[in-house]
Amino acid sequence: MSEVKKDILSRIGLLYTGMMIFSVIILGRILYLQLVEGSYWKSKAFQVSQKNIIIPPMRGDILSSDGRILATSIPFYEIRIDFRAEGLKKDTFYKHVDSLSIYLSRLFADKTPLDYKKELTEAYKKGNRYYLLKRKVDYPQYKQLRAMPLFRLGPNKGGFMAIQVYYRAKLYGQLGARTLGYTSSDRVVVGIEGAMDSYLRGKEGLQLMQRLSGNVWMPINNGNTKEPEDGADVVTTIDVNLQDVAHHSLMTHLQEHGAKYGCAIVMETNTGYIKAIANLQYDTTSKSYVEKFNYAIGESVEPGSTFKLVTMLTALEEGCIKLTDTINTGNGEVTYYGVKMKDSHEGGLGKISVADVFAYSSNVGTSKIATACFSKDPKVFIQRIYNLHLNEKLGLDIKGEGSPVIKDPSDSSWSGLTLPWMSIGYEVKVTPMQILTLYNAVANNGKMVKPLLIKELRRKGSVVKEFE
Repeated sequence: MSEVKKDILSRIGLLYTGMMIFSVIILGRILYLQLVEGSYWKSKAFQVSQKNIIIPPMRGDILSSDGRILATSIPFYEIRIDFRAEGLKKDTFYKHVDSLSIYLSRLFADKTPLDYKKELTEAYKKGNRYYLLKRKVDYPQYKQLRAMPLFRLGPNKGGFMAIQVYYRAKLYGQLGARTLGYTSSDRVVVGIEGAMDSYLRGKEGLQLMQRLSGNVWMPINNGNTKEPEDGADVVTTIDVNLQDVAHHSLMTHLQEHGAKYGCAIVMETNTGYIKAIANLQYDTTSKSYVEKFNYAIGESVEPGSTFKLVTMLTALEEGCIKLTDTINTGNGEVTYYGVKMKDSHEGGLGKISVADVFAYSSNVGTSKIATACFSKDPKVFIQRIYNLHLNEKLGLDIKGEGSPVIKDPSDSSWSGLTLPWMSIGYEVKVTPMQILTLYNAVANNGKMVKPLLIKELRRKGSVVKEFE
């Protein structure tokens, strides 16, 4: 019996010793985790239970010259469903899915109740945690959704999720749409939205959040919250009433002539403020004129007769003509190196003054002035054009300005036809805005001013920056 007792005691001793060794190992591991790896595991726990979320700022508005909103951010909701929400039970889902499908079909009128039920059931069976139900839901629709079967149970029991997003809206539709422009997620920037994006977008904020049961995140007010800084409002030079007139007048003339595209610009003479800018292009899909491209700024084209002012100014500056001088336009035809140039007036205008050459927009008269003044040294003509800055971009507030093309006598494409045809606006390219700037300088008693689309920046109604 004593042998048995000794054996039992021996085994108990071994077990006790083993337990003691195991306890020491566990205690050592605990101390190691606390003292050596403690900071690491605390940070891991923090990452799981707490996180910083970005608070997006409100994008600034784009305003007309009198403060009317041209473009603004309108809140909408993106509706999603967490079909694996902790409180969403199988019997709860199937109890409400029929009535929910009926309500959704009535609200959006885009699918039948059966279609909604089929899609919702499939998503539930797959355990979709972020199922997209609908984008661009407005606030009245959002309120109705919250009261629907299943959704009224909340995010934990009903899986309902509503993410607020903002969409950029142009409140006057197509009026100046291309000039107002847009930005995209892949950083494509167009028009005023793109040029002033750094001011409009504001600065993001940060909020520390704590995860609670049910995967609910609650903000922690620890004094380190960084509030977002909303974007500034951009005040443009655009006059809404003049923009409306320019837009519809341009559309009327394009329709009348069956033109593919056109533009219209209204500039305030002494300031250079662009009061209206319309760009319309015929869209074969919609069978209507829409704003797709900013022709006024972005496309360099042969200006045609509008360039005759340049020829007149260069000749007057050179001193080779006076407005009272007489030019013989004959029967309205002239030939240069075997190529005939004609006036639009049938039978010609005969002998007329230099002033009338410009008033009647005579091709023959203008080309004769250019050849008489500059044929011996065309470089003088080109230098005079350079003096008017027509070979330079205007450096506008928005991107995408077209580059002017002014030929030089040293160019391989220069020929005996270039000077006479350039004098009437061919073999040369400028943008409509560039040629308008020159005309505006004449109207402004010879003072050339830069076209301006942006007037000032405002924050909470106060001017914080002016543009000149």
